[in-house]
Amino acid sequence: SRSIRRQGTRTEKSSRQAPSTSTTTTTTFMELSRLHGRFMAVRRDGPDSEATRTEIHLLLDQMISFNAEASAPDPREVSALLVHATHLVPWQQEHLLVKVCHLISHLISRLQVPIDDDCLKHLVSYIITAINECRSWLYYELLEVLASLVYNNGFRCQKFLPELVGEFPKDPLFRLGGLSFSDGEVRVKALQCIAHLCARQPAEAAMGEPYREACFTHFLTILRASKLDDTDYITYCKTLQNALKGINAILFTFRPSPTEQMGILLATLKRCMFYGLPGAPQLTADMLYPTALPQYDGGQAPMRPPQVPPSREKPTSKSSTPGMRKVRECTLLKDWEKSSGGLVQSYRLPGKRGGRTTDHVHNDPEGSPMASCTSQAESLSLEGAQSQEESSGDAVSLTPAWRLRTSSESDFSDSESGHQRRLRIQQSRVRQAALCCLLAAFKAAEKRVVYGYWAAFIPDAPFLGGGQTLSLSTVILKDSSNKVRSGALQALSALLEGSRQFLSAAEEAAQGTTAFTSLSASLASSVRELHRTLLLALLAENSVLTLTQIIKCLATLVLNVPYKRLHPGLLSRVWRHMWPFTRHRDVNVRVACLTLLGAVLTAQAPLTEVHLLLTQPISASPASSGTSTPGALPRRSFDQKNSAPSSPAPKGPPKAEDGEDGCWLVSFCSTLILGREMEGRGLPEPTFSEPLPVRLEALQVLAYLIKGYFPVAHGSLQEVTDIVSLCLGDRNPVVQLHGAKLLEELGTAINIMYRSSLNQSASSIKIVGVWSAMLSGPLPPALQSAQSAALQTSACDVLSTILPDAFPLLPVDRQMVCLTVLLGLSADESLQVKAAAVRALGVFLLFPSLREDVQFVSDAASAVLRCMEDPSFLVRTKAAWSLGNLTDTLITNVETLGDDFLMEVPDMLLLRIIRTAIGAAQDKDKVKSNAVRCLGNLLRFLQPRHVADVRFGAAVAEAVSALSGAVLSDSTMKVRWNACYAVGNAFHNAALLPVSSEWRPIAFKALTSVVRSCKNFKVRIKAALALSCPGSRAWFGSAPEFASVWDALLEALDKSEALRDFSDFRYSESLREQACIALLHLTSLLQLSDTAALQPVL
Repeated sequence: SRSIRRQGTRTEKSSRQAPSTSTTTTTTFMELSRLHGRFMAVRRDGPDSEATRTEIHLLLDQMISFNAEASAPDPREVSALLVHATHLVPWQQEHLLVKVCHLISHLISRLQVPIDDDCLKHLVSYIITAINECRSWLYYELLEVLASLVYNNGFRCQKFLPELVGEFPKDPLFRLGGLSFSDGEVRVKALQCIAHLCARQPAEAAMGEPYREACFTHFLTILRASKLDDTDYITYCKTLQNALKGINAILFTFRPSPTEQMGILLATLKRCMFYGLPGAPQLTADMLYPTALPQYDGGQAPMRPPQVPPSREKPTSKSSTPGMRKVRECTLLKDWEKSSGGLVQSYRLPGKRGGRTTDHVHNDPEGSPMASCTSQAESLSLEGAQSQEESSGDAVSLTPAWRLRTSSESDFSDSESGHQRRLRIQQSRVRQAALCCLLAAFKAAEKRVVYGYWAAFIPDAPFLGGGQTLSLSTVILKDSSNKVRSGALQALSALLEGSRQFLSAAEEAAQGTTAFTSLSASLASSVRELHRTLLLALLAENSVLTLTQIIKCLATLVLNVPYKRLHPGLLSRVWRHMWPFTRHRDVNVRVACLTLLGAVLTAQAPLTEVHLLLTQPISASPASSGTSTPGALPRRSFDQKNSAPSSPAPKGPPKAEDGEDGCWLVSFCSTLILGREMEGRGLPEPTFSEPLPVRLEALQVLAYLIKGYFPVAHGSLQEVTDIVSLCLGDRNPVVQLHGAKLLEELGTAINIMYRSSLNQSASSIKIVGVWSAMLSGPLPPALQSAQSAALQTSACDVLSTILPDAFPLLPVDRQMVCLTVLLGLSADESLQVKAAAVRALGVFLLFPSLREDVQFVSDAASAVLRCMEDPSFLVRTKAAWSLGNLTDTLITNVETLGDDFLMEVPDMLLLRIIRTAIGAAQDKDKVKSNAVRCLGNLLRFLQPRHVADVRFGAAVAEAVSALSGAVLSDSTMKVRWNACYAVGNAFHNAALLPVSSEWRPIAFKALTSVVRSCKNFKVRIKAALALSCPGSRAWFGSAPEFASVWDALLEALDKSEALRDFSDFRYSESLREQACIALLHLTSLLQLSDTAALQPVL
């Protein structure tokens, strides 16, 4: 009877609207204003006035038909109109109430008219009252308008949460969206309202904890329940979608995710991942249990299952344990593989029983590289399935079945195909929503919690028990929806991101039988299977967006896998299968391929396998493998000009000399970066053949190549230099910035190669040529580019990579350009430029050819001291590092040049440096660590004439007091051991002994306290080292003070084996050694008068 009443009411509603919509055309904006005025003038004459109801009916019909294609209505007028409509239509007038709901939905959802807070709260309160009081046939319309009101307004509806979702399961949304309510469409709308209430913008306050827990529990209850008998499948799919959207909103908004419910949540999401997938068995596990990971869990207790209402599914008795569920799952999957035909139906290997030749391979759509990569896919499939195929004779899976199915092979007739197609679409949306939730869960939960469920989503073998286990790989390879496959790839990328530490345990041992499978072997097998899955998907994919996602997922995998602990060959397969797509017609695919190439070059570089790929001749490389990719771009001149006869690849890691003839990858990147098209275009200026994203990514690849494999690429040094010059001269500032970053990597790599080179004179000639070309060309304009502060910053970083031995060989005018520009930029308005310039000055202060130049040292010191007073913490940090280098230079010059250099350094400059360093010792730790280093160097540098000055004497006392405070402070350990080392430097200077009576006891008290009780062994070692620095007995003062130092060192020696942390074990031996050295030094200074004081200690 309820459905009949609803149908009759909707028929009446349509009949009332029909005259209006048939006789009235689309209402214009002016007509809406007129209708607004008429509607606002309506006043109810009485509770049952027929004339008023008729007029309200007509006005509502006309306003519902308004279409705002030309202009949008005024939000203030709309807000007033809706409030007035709720005053005119009480909830008892159910037919008018329906039209009011339609008007609200029309204006807010379709026309996107914003309303103010007062109107929103009034409308929500009105709808809540109607839901609580009206009959059930109105629930659908009321919930639909409530969903429109709370969409993106969950934060503004905070006050209504107690009325809507306050008490589970009694409140209206829980009641109407629960399993006990019979109307499936109403349940869908109620769940949609709850999901909208849970959604929050990043800057908005989160939903309260009780409401969130209630909503989360309700969503899980819906997802874990079976389909009700009176609900059709499409409605059930929409129910699941809204429940998943609600969980997704909770996981994305609230941090952290509910880890106590993680097992139930992941089990539910895994079941929804495969909902409606043709041939997939139904999973029945209600809980996923994490794998024990002691190195991450730290011996924590297992998670307590949450109190979630039981689902309506029948419990399974024989599959209650995880092991039995695994066996049952594999058994079902074996039947699924037989019924669905596996991954391929038309391709069989030649020579197999009942097989067909490769001439019968299904033709793939244009744009997919499947036709050109048949042999690659064949090798990938054989890698995991050859042994099984030899025994069974089944076809080897190469192409997903969804790509081979035609309309004539459909499982349903034409008459029912429409309904089945809609059902399949809804089922795919369920799977897509489940994967979005899985992505949110992986991002929200802690990594150590997620890795406990690694085995539930990542396969560890291609075949297990005759069938592949249900995992993300199954969705990637078998799902027919490209959106679902893309969602699975995104979830897999989120799981792999940041997994380097977890996967570092993976290791492949020598082949042989073992009594058990270790965690290392299991992870290694998972990594190998992931490579196989993604490469198969790469060859079979025909959607450009999904293809891009596959390549990005491969890049994430490559960045986190410990290839040095695995058998070689994985990166070669990735390289070989990826290379044809570098000529794909889609720009995003080409950019993703270059990203993957950069990941290969940065994965634990240098790797022998990648060395071999880079040093093989271009004719033997993937770039000229002879395969043609459908949808690929034509080959450029790079492929013809480098076609050389094939030669065998080297058997071992290439030496530096292997790159003398140039690297083919440099030429390939050069073609992408600098390739131009000019002929026949009539263009006033040359245009680049590749779009900007491809050029930038090629520059990144070249930078990774220089950073990790410079011995291979140094033969192409001139080509790289030309690329940098042209990029720095480019009009696009982004290209200029990437060119500067490439030059910075080149300078760093040159320094490393020069230090390890045997023939440094020959290497310095090439290096001087590179820097002369840069400093005579585009680098000075980049340094003076006031329009781009980022480019100036990168150019300053480039100058700091100049080889110290090559700088004096540069032309004098080029040297002066470097020094003049850096001194000027140290006073720049941009904080980043100023910080980079003062850091580069700190590097130049260590150059042997510049540190003896007193004028440059004085100018650089003035610039550094000026930056030390800058309010920016970034500038002060870089300046403090340079100030430490300045004092290192002073110490070196004193040791090499003697008194001649001392006479040229102004005393006021030294005093200013000391005062500045004392002030910086009170700054933050990053500044303080270099400030105490500077103070130690200066205290060792001072001469008797300085100490005799009263101003220096007071500064010395303040400096030692600051150092003693840093030794005993709660700062970082780096600050404390630098302070200990600085006090030891002060003890080295015998000129300070006559004025040390005031600060000497303070310094010894700080050092003895630290050497006794500091938790950090490295700080205690530095303190013991400082106590062994005084060169005479007079430093230690009286006999009791001397005995206290003995006592502290003996106690440190005694406690050196009392380890609080196992990580201190490697430092305990060093502490014992340093304490013994200090005691031996004290013994050498022992006097007869000290024996009485030492007797209790000894």
